[in-house]
Amino acid sequence: MTRPVPGTLNFAPRFDRTGRIVLNGQVPNVSEVYVDGQLRKSGGELLHVDTERVVREAERAAERVRAA
Repeated sequence: MTRPVPGTLNFAPRFDRTGRIVLNGQVPNVSEVYVDGQLRKSGGELLHVDTERVVREAERAAERVRAA
């Protein structure tokens, strides 16, 4: 579940909530994210995520793809 931040220009006009999130949503438009009932993003900050580790793993995966 996501909780979008209403009233931003890229979400106008307000008639299709799902479409707005999917087609126009940007990182600042989402204040909270829940996954399996667990709060994973709050106040624009990721919770319980080692972002440095995620970046390292993504770089390693990209190197493997480039080498293939």
